[in-house]
Amino acid sequence: MLENKKVQVVNSCRKVTPEGELSVANGSAETTNNPAKLNVSFGGFNLPFSNYWVVDLADDYRYAVISTPFRTPVWILSRTPDIAQADLDGIYARLKDHSFWTSRITPTQQAGCSYTDEPQ
Repeated sequence: MLENKKVQVVNSCRKVTPEGELSVANGSAETTNNPAKLNVSFGGFNLPFSNYWVVDLADDYRYAVISTPFRTPVWILSRTPDIAQADLDGIYARLKDHSFWTSRITPTQQAGCSYTDEPQ
């Protein structure tokens, strides 16, 4: 938590390979009238594409699925580099049930991950 009821947002990824250079973007978020919808700002810019909607969430917060009002892009975020195949299958099924274009999701290969393509 930050001041004024905002939440710190830290997005990070490895470039090109799981061992590649770490890229980090720091921002902040505030809720709207719906706690599953966040207005996120990176570097002081709060652009329309920075509206993050939590569209799926594990009961224990081990993963979250984030999108925008336009249903693209979609991010499947995990607290660990590995995500259970059953979780991933369920996420894709629920996204498809809600008309998300899952064929556009490209899994990020992480060290230790066993999945290589969209679940069936």
